[in-house]
Amino acid sequence: MKRLFIPFLVAVTAVLGMLLPPLANAATEPPQQKPQDNKIYGEIRSDASLVYIFWEGSWARGSMRFFCDDQLVGVLRHRNYTFAYVSPGTHLFWSSVANGGLVDLAVGQTYYLSFDLSAPELSILSESDGRVALKRATKYVALSQEDYRKAANTISKKWPKLKARDTGRLQPPGREPYTRPATTENMIRVPAGTAVVAEMMENLDSRFNEVDDPVWFRAAEDVYIDGKRFVLKDAPIKAVIRGVKKGRNFRRIGRLDLTVVSVAATDGTVCPMIGQLRGRGVMTGSALPAAVLAGASLAAAVGVAALVKGPEAFYRAGELIKVFTRQDIWIKPLESTTESASGAVRVSDAVKAYARGKIRCDFHNGKIPQVVEIVFEGVSDISRVELLRVAGWEIPAPLHASRLSRVKEGWIAEFGGWDLCRFLRLGEAGTQLVFGLTASDGTMVMAEAAVPVVLQ
Repeated sequence: MKRLFIPFLVAVTAVLGMLLPPLANAATEPPQQKPQDNKIYGEIRSDASLVYIFWEGSWARGSMRFFCDDQLVGVLRHRNYTFAYVSPGTHLFWSSVANGGLVDLAVGQTYYLSFDLSAPELSILSESDGRVALKRATKYVALSQEDYRKAANTISKKWPKLKARDTGRLQPPGREPYTRPATTENMIRVPAGTAVVAEMMENLDSRFNEVDDPVWFRAAEDVYIDGKRFVLKDAPIKAVIRGVKKGRNFRRIGRLDLTVVSVAATDGTVCPMIGQLRGRGVMTGSALPAAVLAGASLAAAVGVAALVKGPEAFYRAGELIKVFTRQDIWIKPLESTTESASGAVRVSDAVKAYARGKIRCDFHNGKIPQVVEIVFEGVSDISRVELLRVAGWEIPAPLHASRLSRVKEGWIAEFGGWDLCRFLRLGEAGTQLVFGLTASDGTMVMAEAAVPVVLQ
């Protein structure tokens, strides 16, 4: 009986979740206040991260406690906010009700965290959305000694279990340790919290990405410290998928959590970095079951709701984010040069390459072709094909074609749909791809193709 009841309860919750929020919003909308009323703001500090915390669950009543690791950081009611100063690094933010999550904090930066019980989960807001939430919040709430006393029991019961569950994830996967040199004479000190603008070189999708998948960014511009270059434009920036959930029925939304690991400095030093993308799919349209709108029975509404699949979380190649050094780094000065980190690859004019047919993708709904075919004309001998460069940037790990076929016009190389499409940008102009073609005698020639993607 219990096994039947739990799925039924989940289904009812899904239906009510589609009906109640609009009604609750109207009933619980707080009175308008002057912008300066009950508002206190934190100040940027050079030794910590400033974290604003909001509770935006529209239908909730009472108050809720919020924690960072084993410390109480807020006791809030709906539409209240607070802020805390937290040491840089990776921390687990959680509450006694809503799902929490890992948050990467860089020194001297400001973060906006929203707990929403209608999800229920933790969201990391962008700076613009965070400022909107701060303006919308009714008042600031400080902690009292009584709050700390009441929270002690919750911490003693829950934190040991949470820590045991997430200990491995509190250290970024794939992170390479940095050791300070024995002597730093004539070296450049790169302070912790130094920003690097990173361009995402791959598409991310919760339907296709898996935990521990490597993801690559490139430095969008040179970074200087005291007039000396610390990072060259196009330098590879490594990231890793730390968490992923696929969209499922009952409108359960897909989620992605990516953490940035390292960047190569101008002297080759692998520098630990901190940065994060944590997002979820966004419901578009009403998505309300027709049975509910028609006033059908709850059982019919639940049946329809079960078929409504939550959208996937996705990020598009080309997006820019800021990432930061985790700690102080010392590097050797770079001799004067104008070269980028990618170097130069000469592309042969003798090989014509193009995609066979249009590549139709609907990234929002996770729809891509199973196979992408690239045609290489005028080549008589190919034993291996590798994708080497994307949008003028040499990818750290070449992508190998899964199959080669001889055809009248030359050769066709087959790549897995997601394997190749994850590098493509939307648009008719196409993404410039450079391939390396290896003959049976080991010689290699280059071929370049502009591969367009049509948005379905």
